Amino acid sequence: AAFNLFHQVPLYIRRPFLILVTLVSAGLIVYYYRLQKTSDIMARSALALILGGAIGNLIDRILQGAVVDFLDFGYASWRWPAFNFADACICIGAAIIVFSKAKTPDYDQTR
Repeated sequence: AAFNLFHQVPLYIRRPFLILVTLVSAGLIVYYYRLQKTSDIMARSALALILGGAIGNLIDRILQGAVVDFLDFGYASWRWPAFNFADACICIGAAIIVFSKAKTPDYDQTR
């Protein structure tokens, strides 16, 4: 659905497919969330951001037929690029997971 990826697929196929994919993804996120240690606040927060973004997009898709929660800011003729708040949450959550899992190389201390 990103960047109108499935725009050539008929709406009667695309909409149920995207709703189903989102529901399955949300289920997997909840499952993975429950596997996390309660002390791993970074992973749990990241998964909550991803789940919240997915649910936000799902609500838009069900109620509006498409994701429409774009924010557009600017002043006079200057415009900040319009963005989707739910997608921003998903991206931030994914970035937190990637950066929190990145580790420095372990060096053998016995040499």
